[in-house]
Amino acid sequence: MKNFKKYFKQLYLGILTNLKGLFLTIKYFFKKKVTLSYPEIKEDIPLSFRGIHKYNKNKCIACLICKNNCPVSCIDIESEGKGQDLKIKGYKIDYSKCLFCSMCEENCPKKAIYLSNEYNLCVDKRCDLIVDFVKETSNCDNSKKEN
Repeated sequence: MKNFKKYFKQLYLGILTNLKGLFLTIKYFFKKKVTLSYPEIKEDIPLSFRGIHKYNKNKCIACLICKNNCPVSCIDIESEGKGQDLKIKGYKIDYSKCLFCSMCEENCPKKAIYLSNEYNLCVDKRCDLIVDFVKETSNCDNSKKEN
């Protein structure tokens, strides 16, 4: 008798949860649809959004603080010389590793790097996710891109 009651109780709860889901689906079925025509109309981005990095080569002093504070080591800086003779040869970020945590932005003493509102990181090849801001190129060779 105990198993009999338990069986019907479970059956009742199963039907009840299915009905709740059905009513929720019906409720949203008749509401106005919210769809954006993405390329033409873009959604408003909040001020706290962390997007693709922007880099100001003229402000950077190659102190390596951004590189050392990056939790996943996705930043690589190449420089030569010191002081007034400093020349930055490369500032690469590997977006396949980047967490967009803004640790590089917060710790930069000259505010040479910051996160923008851009968010489109669609690429065909993984090597395109490594971006050199000084050379303004990706990491892929030209010969590889042609194939």
